[in-house]
Amino acid sequence: MQNEAKIGADRAPVESQSREGVGTMSIDKSLKKGGGLVRARNVLSRAERIALLQEDDRWKPEQGVFNLPKTKYRKLAPGQSGPKRPGAPA
Repeated sequence: MQNEAKIGADRAPVESQSREGVGTMSIDKSLKKGGGLVRARNVLSRAERIALLQEDDRWKPEQGVFNLPKTKYRKLAPGQSGPKRPGAPA
């Protein structure tokens, strides 16, 4: 009786299969983790936003971490230089 086909209430008989006979499903190339995120991100994490705001003296720890002001972040292409900040090393 162990080798008999299993019958569900509304299903046809199903033979129990071993893992050898089951095919594997392919994964889409956009879901593969091939070296991390290569393109620029549109959203900064809270810690990244706070660090950026502290550089510009727009945030102090007494203000808290909620309701932070908006920040603009653009990843520059290789060879481009960003805006010159006063007091920044050359």
